Amino acid sequence: LPVLSRLGVASLVPSISSRVWQEAPRSGEAGAPSDEQEPEGLPRLMQWSVDAQSHFKTLLSALEDYQRHRQGLADAAHRLGMAMQEAGQRAPGSFGEALRECGVAHQQAAAHRFEAFSSDDLHVLSKFRAHQGKAAADCKKAVRQYEAAKRELAVLRRARHEAQDAKSHASGDSALAPTVEADAARLEEATAQRVRWCADTAHCKLAMFEAKHNSDYAMTLAAHMRGVIAEERQVSASLIASEAAVEALSRTAPSPELPGTH
Repeated sequence: LPVLSRLGVASLVPSISSRVWQEAPRSGEAGAPSDEQEPEGLPRLMQWSVDAQSHFKTLLSALEDYQRHRQGLADAAHRLGMAMQEAGQRAPGSFGEALRECGVAHQQAAAHRFEAFSSDDLHVLSKFRAHQGKAAADCKKAVRQYEAAKRELAVLRRARHEAQDAKSHASGDSALAPTVEADAARLEEATAQRVRWCADTAHCKLAMFEAKHNSDYAMTLAAHMRGVIAEERQVSASLIASEAAVEALSRTAPSPELPGTH
């Protein structure tokens, strides 16, 4: 173990090397370095980040499903509209005209859904994907570095305490020379400084991430809902406008010719 070798401990107490790593506390567990003060609010921000990422994953998945459904409806309405208009071109009189008008209603509905799809993709999903992308990954990396530094500091301190305990029970001259003890203290202090720096960095990144989330989240979801409302209103208007054509379609359906009537 490189850290214990630098302390001069691994050779003095062979059992320490494996036991220290097995017992080194994880972040937030009892026994973790307690004299390193975390920036105020960092534990809350770390938990918020975990919860927010889980929520965004669920939200983004649902929005992508909604977009696929919307695109499917738009495509089907477009094809229905084309088929009905083509049939209307071949059908006689008012029946053909009614078919064409119903086909136009479907195509208008399709156009509104395609427009809503494009708007959501540009103004909603792109923002949520960006939120889930580089900024989130940067925060995760900062938190991982902070937790790794805390674990390393815990290992160093546990190793020193184990070595001091072994030294107090050893007979004869100590194998842990004063220079090694001084090196160990310097290494521990440097690691403690790195813990503080990583904590400050993680706190800063998470705080900025939370602020951006708070400003973007509500506005982006509001944009989605406005788009859905406009889409459904426009689709409904297009279909309602075809009611007269639907009635005409049912009244003017061509009657099949019966044998012997011509």
